Amino acid sequence: MKLCITKSRVLLISSLFLLAVPALPAASDSTLLFDHSLADKLLSVETKDMPPAKGGYQTKVLLTWNGKIPGYANKVLHDPARIVIDIFTHTHRFKSRTIAVNSRHLKGLRLGYHPGKMRLVLDIKGPVVPSFVASSHGNKLRVILGTQGSGGQGKAQAAKREKGRGKATNKALFIRYPKNSMPSKWVRIDLEKELIQPVADDSKKDTALFLKSLSAYRQQKWREATSNLNQLLKTYPNGRYSEKGLFLIAKSYEKLYSGSVLAHFLELKGYYEKAVRRFPGSRYAACALLAIGNLYLEAKGYHEALAYYSLVLEKDTTSTQAFHAFVQKIRILTLKKRLKEAMSIAEHLVRNYPAPPEAIVAQIEMAKVLYEMNSFKKSLRILSRLARAKPENVYLYPEIALYVGRNCVQLGQNTLARENLLRFYNTYPEAKESDVTLAAIGDTYRNEGFTKKASKAYQLVLKLYPDTEGALISLIRLAEIKEQGNAAREQVRIIRPIGPSKTEEGISSPVEIYEKVLGDLLEKDPKHPLAELALFKLAVLYRKKKQFDKSLRTLQELLRKFPSASSKPETQYALKATISALLSEKMKAGKYADIVNTYLKGKELFALAQSPGPLLSVARASSRLGLEDFAAKIFKKATLLLTDKEKPADLLFTLAKEDFKKGYLAEAISNLDQIIKNHHASKYASSAYRLKGEIFLKQGKPAQAAELFSEALGLDPQSSNNVGTLVEKARALADANLVAEALQTLKTADNLRAGCHLPDPRICEQIGNLYLRLGVPRKALSAFNAALQKEKNEKNKILLKLLLGKCYRALNAKKEYLALFEQISRAADPFWSRVAEERIQEIRFNSELKKIKRLLPKGDSTRAWAGKKS
Repeated sequence: MKLCITKSRVLLISSLFLLAVPALPAASDSTLLFDHSLADKLLSVETKDMPPAKGGYQTKVLLTWNGKIPGYANKVLHDPARIVIDIFTHTHRFKSRTIAVNSRHLKGLRLGYHPGKMRLVLDIKGPVVPSFVASSHGNKLRVILGTQGSGGQGKAQAAKREKGRGKATNKALFIRYPKNSMPSKWVRIDLEKELIQPVADDSKKDTALFLKSLSAYRQQKWREATSNLNQLLKTYPNGRYSEKGLFLIAKSYEKLYSGSVLAHFLELKGYYEKAVRRFPGSRYAACALLAIGNLYLEAKGYHEALAYYSLVLEKDTTSTQAFHAFVQKIRILTLKKRLKEAMSIAEHLVRNYPAPPEAIVAQIEMAKVLYEMNSFKKSLRILSRLARAKPENVYLYPEIALYVGRNCVQLGQNTLARENLLRFYNTYPEAKESDVTLAAIGDTYRNEGFTKKASKAYQLVLKLYPDTEGALISLIRLAEIKEQGNAAREQVRIIRPIGPSKTEEGISSPVEIYEKVLGDLLEKDPKHPLAELALFKLAVLYRKKKQFDKSLRTLQELLRKFPSASSKPETQYALKATISALLSEKMKAGKYADIVNTYLKGKELFALAQSPGPLLSVARASSRLGLEDFAAKIFKKATLLLTDKEKPADLLFTLAKEDFKKGYLAEAISNLDQIIKNHHASKYASSAYRLKGEIFLKQGKPAQAAELFSEALGLDPQSSNNVGTLVEKARALADANLVAEALQTLKTADNLRAGCHLPDPRICEQIGNLYLRLGVPRKALSAFNAALQKEKNEKNKILLKLLLGKCYRALNAKKEYLALFEQISRAADPFWSRVAEERIQEIRFNSELKKIKRLLPKGDSTRAWAGKKS
């Protein structure tokens, strides 16, 4: 990874923030984003050859810097012999310097500025690096070469002399875990180092060509190296250097195409596969398989990458390459959210790789998995233990500070989170995580209520890292701030960088920001989690703007693209709020059919909302449309989401009517009792008493039914429905053989009916039938005539005329009775016409029989027969 930062960027960052980058446990907010008390420039170099000591001449090198030396690490390199010391601090893009030195052990010093560190190289005279110790105090770095005894012993003595002020060693110290090679202290295998190890020059042509290839490789002249290796393999296809040559040329091509690996994916994979096929038992085969796995990982071929890492582990489970394969498997499994499997491998590494640096990397990987598992405290304990054990670990392994910061954000420890995120950002400002890290720093400010500082952090992400995930996060955060009205109060202006030179200003509303974020993501990665967030935010904003239809469509798109969002509480709440608001608006406008259609088109959304409110709205709209069966069905769905006390009266009454209709009388009574108990003051209480009375009447309990009808009448004495209730009460009293009370109640109903001019003819018909039953045909005649005047249906009119006929017959009004049946006989309905004609003939026949009977003498048998027939 290339890491660099310009001076202007440092000044820009430092102008925006007022906080420190202290040690891991400390907390301070008093200095700048970059701690300018740290060393970032070499001021002077002093060298001095010491008089001969017990172990020989010593050379003392004293380097003075412009600030405190925070942490450093050193290592020894050969061919040529040199000592490399990396000082971890923020840096500027200064030119490299070469310093001539006239010393017994040194021939010169070189200083280079790299992202996150300064590199000091001490070029040694001769082929062997002498033993040495290095120590620091304040702004001084002291290196003594030619120390007595081994480097390790010298280190112990120097550490004792310096009283713990600095640590160094001439053993190889690996700064951080790179992708393809993690050397191990307990397995001394370094494929690349072994491949480029010089061989003895035997003056043969193949050796000369191989050495020429190695020289080009060591000088990082990749094109020259590949050319020489190709020539070697072509000239000596089965030569002494074929095995190393094939593996080395694959590695050389990977170095050559390091900036465009995906474009040369098949080519690079082919080189490694060719080497493995030719030498399947080679000790370098595991590394080649590991390299292919890494190629697939970079191409996001996770399944294939896992397969190649497994092949590495089949060949070797104890080498550096095996450790690499395990670590890469952890990262892929974590990425694919197979966290239990990832944790199992991490635990294996911690158990089986006890020595650093593998042990440290294994624990860091475990902490990262724990973070993804939301075990933030456990993750933080592991990382804090690593930092306390060896403070320079924070600089050697920058992911420690990164994940300490991320864990602290989740735990609400914003100050400590910010310190560690800043430490990571300061040391590696252009690491691949820098954009999201700087956005997270803004989040820590926002969490503490420092909206202006947070806004500036987000603005900085947009300027420094356009078209990144961090930029999208920052846009979303700025939109959220504007939603809360803070941006206007702080007078923050949002600028959205587009490309390298243009800027788009005037994204004035959160909706525009989210739409912009969504548009960018849908082009690049439609499944990106930020696209999910943008869709959710848009849906919420559309609802706030009362664009309910648009909000619902956005939520549908969210659930279509991200099905897992359905299980999130915030999604369920958004669905509930949007659907409820939409249906409420339509209900007020009387758009009942629209409400039902909304439900039919989006049943799955109503199910996901898990809210009774929208279902109640659909059921009530259905009732208004006369869709009683459908209303009952929806009300029944709503009951699953409501307690007994929460069930509204209209739901209970609709279900009670449905149960009564289906003959489920016990269930109907249960719902009616809930209305009577919990909704006694509602308009449904009277209807509940009446329906319960009808059920009791059906069950053969007329006295109890009459009491319930009385309760219904008492609750709503002025209701027009009281006519029907009085009729039912009269029927109950009649069934209880309380004829006088029944007749009195029926007269009250009839008088009320006459006064309120009810349009329904059935009430009049019911009153007439009861009058007939109670032996009052004249009253019945009046009621049936009233029903006949209201009735529009011809068949029903015929039935009412038949009932009128019964009244005339009971009143012995033969003329009116006969005239009525003659009317029916002339009706268009053939059935009733025939029935009426037969009835007329019967009446006439009986009339003739009566005449004959009167003419015959008394005692005549014919007279007796005529009497029977009549």
